Amino acid sequence: MPNSIAVIETPVAQVPAPTQSSGSQSAQLWMAVSGVLLVALAGLAIFTKLTIKKLEKARRFEEFKNRELKKKLQLSLQTITKMERNPDLIHSREFNLDYLRLRMEDKQFHFSIMNQIKVKVKAQISVALRPGQASEGLVGVASTGRQVDEIFDINYDLHEMTDKKGVLF
Repeated sequence: MPNSIAVIETPVAQVPAPTQSSGSQSAQLWMAVSGVLLVALAGLAIFTKLTIKKLEKARRFEEFKNRELKKKLQLSLQTITKMERNPDLIHSREFNLDYLRLRMEDKQFHFSIMNQIKVKVKAQISVALRPGQASEGLVGVASTGRQVDEIFDINYDLHEMTDKKGVLF
């Protein structure tokens, strides 16, 4: 008896490897995109909160600064009003100079005073520069200018109901 080996092939049912369906791939893609969007939204929320906190701090600082400026303005107005109404100080030369120095910082006051000074000085200079030929009798020959020594008052409207102007200097 010879030994014979007979190979019998038995059909084995092979199961194909499970492939992922396109439905589960798109589900994983949506999950990944949703996760990224969630992280981005959380980052944006944190950034917005920090920005709002910084802006609130800046707003509070500006409000504080405005309150302090209002207090200074009210104190200045009260001081000026007291000084303007004190009869002992009104005729004091030192007070008038301090008051004038204080008021010259106000742009409107400064403009009106400087404009008035310019007009009056210009009028005096134009008189001084006119030739005096008629007084000397020389016709057609302009003589030198003449010296003008004149004092004039600078007035300022007191902004009261009494249509009264005050002489500053």
